[in-house]
Amino acid sequence: MCIDQEDNELEVLEIIHHYVVILDRYFGSVCELDLIFNFHKAYYILDELLIAGELQESSKKTVARIILSQDQMVEAAKEEAEQHQIVIHIAYVTDRCRSSQTSESRDCGELIAYGYSRSATSLAQTTYFRAVLMTCGVIGLFWEAKW
Repeated sequence: MCIDQEDNELEVLEIIHHYVVILDRYFGSVCELDLIFNFHKAYYILDELLIAGELQESSKKTVARIILSQDQMVEAAKEEAEQHQIVIHIAYVTDRCRSSQTSESRDCGELIAYGYSRSATSLAQTTYFRAVLMTCGVIGLFWEAKW
């Protein structure tokens, strides 16, 4: 960290200490590996504390609350992306099933059944997957056995 000649060194040390305390609260007992493997989180925390080199948020509780909400948004985005990825994969498999021979339909049905078990959470999704299985000609093999 660089400071101007006119800046107070003790104030800068206090800001560094404040940052380390917040890192310690967030990571439990912060160590070098936490910073190496989670540098983006450490940078985000620093970004919440400082703007243009000046301390913007002195409350540790406020920073913790902001970081928690950011982590929740990231997790929600990951879950949503995973759901989209499953749906895209199932659409691809469905297309393969429609154009494949009977021997491949069974493999496609297994993949679709696996996708169903990971992502179907509503009646509409259940109906969709059942229609996909019927299209592939494997409804008799998997529907009664799995559900």
